[in-house]
Amino acid sequence: GECSDFNGDCTTLMIRHVPSKMTQRQLVRELCTLGFDGRFDFVYIPLDSRRRANRGIAFVNFSDAPTAKDFAQAVDGRVLGRAAEQREVEIVPADVQGFENNVERHLETLSCAVDIGKPLILKRLPPRLMGQQMKMQQMKMQQQRFGASGGGFQRQ
Repeated sequence: GECSDFNGDCTTLMIRHVPSKMTQRQLVRELCTLGFDGRFDFVYIPLDSRRRANRGIAFVNFSDAPTAKDFAQAVDGRVLGRAAEQREVEIVPADVQGFENNVERHLETLSCAVDIGKPLILKRLPPRLMGQQMKMQQMKMQQQRFGASGGGFQRQ
């Protein structure tokens, strides 16, 4: 594949044509099988809640730019996983670059109690982001306590 648009500090990649039933954990296994174990810290596959499948794209942040480039060159144009829908994936630099920027973009989701639709964060958050996340969690708790949820706790 063409990796000409990978500039010096590109660490976050978007993978297009991900098999629609592939989960984040399956993608992590795939990345490890390909030899990138321990060399990435953020994995996100956006879900399409209506279809109960993913949207066919994934975002992965690698520990450094050379690793991201290695991955792009190794995987671009290949098939990921053993899915029935075999499509060659396409690797492009993501719009949002870097671990912190990606985490920050998803902080709202990450501070929810529910696990569905959350990115996988594979290293410790920096103190600034941990602080923001705790504030969000506290705000959510207060909203629930003061019945902002419209009393959705009654059973039918």
